Amino acid sequence: MAIKLSELFPRLRDLGTVRLVSNNGTVVLEFNTVIEDVSLGPRSWNFNRDGKEFHLYKDKVKAVTFFYGEHPRFKRTLGEIDFLDEAGNVGLMLFLADNADDPANPAVQAMQRLVAEYGERADVEEESAAASAASH
Repeated sequence: MAIKLSELFPRLRDLGTVRLVSNNGTVVLEFNTVIEDVSLGPRSWNFNRDGKEFHLYKDKVKAVTFFYGEHPRFKRTLGEIDFLDEAGNVGLMLFLADNADDPANPAVQAMQRLVAEYGERADVEEESAAASAASH
């Protein structure tokens, strides 16, 4: 399965508030936010909301993984989306922030739709800034 990030990012808004996590081995950055209005610049996918931002380098993201269920590490139900580099290392993680174990939660339903559509892993298709602008 393949995925265009220009098609994925607008759908992340349906997850409501998510926990955004990035880890570079020295520091872990975490904050809660709603993912919306992500744009593609010359080098990166760009997000800025309420003084919080990320720049996800488009040439570094090679795959996206999707998970919803009982997480083996955290021993609880959660939804998780990981953005992977060429080596399979996670650069950015998104977790459902609220009521991930409630099947009536619209965010859980949105997460389940993503898992059903893309499976556990989807390779990222390259896109130009012009192509992604047309999708917004």
